[in-house]
Amino acid sequence: MRSAPRGAANEGSTCITGVSVFEARVDRAVAEVRRAAHAGLDGTEILQRTAAAIHEVAPIDAFCASTADPGSLLMTGGVARGTDARVPDVGRVGRRFFERVYFEEQLDLVRLMLRRGEAVVTPAEALGLPATETLRYREVLHPIGMAPEAVLIFTDDGFRGGMEVMRGTDAPPFSARELDAMRRIAPEVGRGLRAAALRAQAVPAELAAEPGGDAPGVLVVDAGGDVVSATPSAKALLAELVRPLPGWPEHGSLPTPVMMALGDLAQALRPGSARWAGASPSSLRVMSRRGRWLTIHADL
Repeated sequence: MRSAPRGAANEGSTCITGVSVFEARVDRAVAEVRRAAHAGLDGTEILQRTAAAIHEVAPIDAFCASTADPGSLLMTGGVARGTDARVPDVGRVGRRFFERVYFEEQLDLVRLMLRRGEAVVTPAEALGLPATETLRYREVLHPIGMAPEAVLIFTDDGFRGGMEVMRGTDAPPFSARELDAMRRIAPEVGRGLRAAALRAQAVPAELAAEPGGDAPGVLVVDAGGDVVSATPSAKALLAELVRPLPGWPEHGSLPTPVMMALGDLAQALRPGSARWAGASPSSLRVMSRRGRWLTIHADL
């Protein structure tokens, strides 16, 4: 995502009718995200348009973004760009995020941002830690050659999704006004993601119907997160969450909601864990691409 000049977001000395070049760029980015939010797009497409708009005001090298279940705050889908080329085994790094970082740090950060009403933060500052001491930096960013990032959350009648935007170690940190520009963009994204979720629920019944689709599916996963076996009904149901690749799911990446449920189970089973006290761990409801609710349970 390096096509925009690194200095673009720092232009601001020239004024046109009282508006700086940078401010005009921010206005265009907000307008673009607003259009995407009202264009009938699904959540993933809205997130990709959002990353492109942010890139115009705060050039980035990579991003990871997700939709979320407002009830559990767990990820229901995701999209990432710019990280694969930097990592020989991006799947292994991604697994560390799902198994450790999301549950041991990211969820706390999301809850903190929701409580404070903050849409954009730098994690280290928000968590009160040195930038290189956050779990996300040690486990994910440093291995892929990225500097500490900025985190956005998108809300509208609940938590709808989030995004991490990243730069390489050769780039400057995000400036205060770049972060402010993201704060202007974030509310438009939340409205768009909520609208996309509502549209998904309104899919005509004949499209949502699936012969035999009410049969539960069973997916067996080993301790390393690899699929050991999957029943035909499990494959059919999982295909409603992602577009399968050849050899999937036994030889492909698991859908984000499944990784969330597995990570949730791992955290609930940790000795002395009180994170999920009073909650219902290892269970997640997610809207399928066919517009119906699927429930994912993880258990031993």
